[in-house]
Amino acid sequence: MHCTRFPAQVKSLPIASLKSVIRDLIAIRDCTYSGRPLGEEEFTRELEKDAHRTLTPQKRGPKKQSGPAPQQATLFFDPF
Repeated sequence: MHCTRFPAQVKSLPIASLKSVIRDLIAIRDCTYSGRPLGEEEFTRELEKDAHRTLTPQKRGPKKQSGPAPQQATLFFDPF
């Protein structure tokens, strides 16, 4: 089978190097789809600081509620 998606330089790489190239390409593709920067933590933190927005993935789902605030009044319901 002849692969035409990779240039000749990539096709001639040893298997270990080829795995590294594929891993890097997957990382680039994943960051492209998610819109997140690809780089080390320090680089990403600097980008967040400059852009004034969060760029790193956050915890998913709704925020956990800690219970009613102490200043909130408690209401009682007496059906009878």
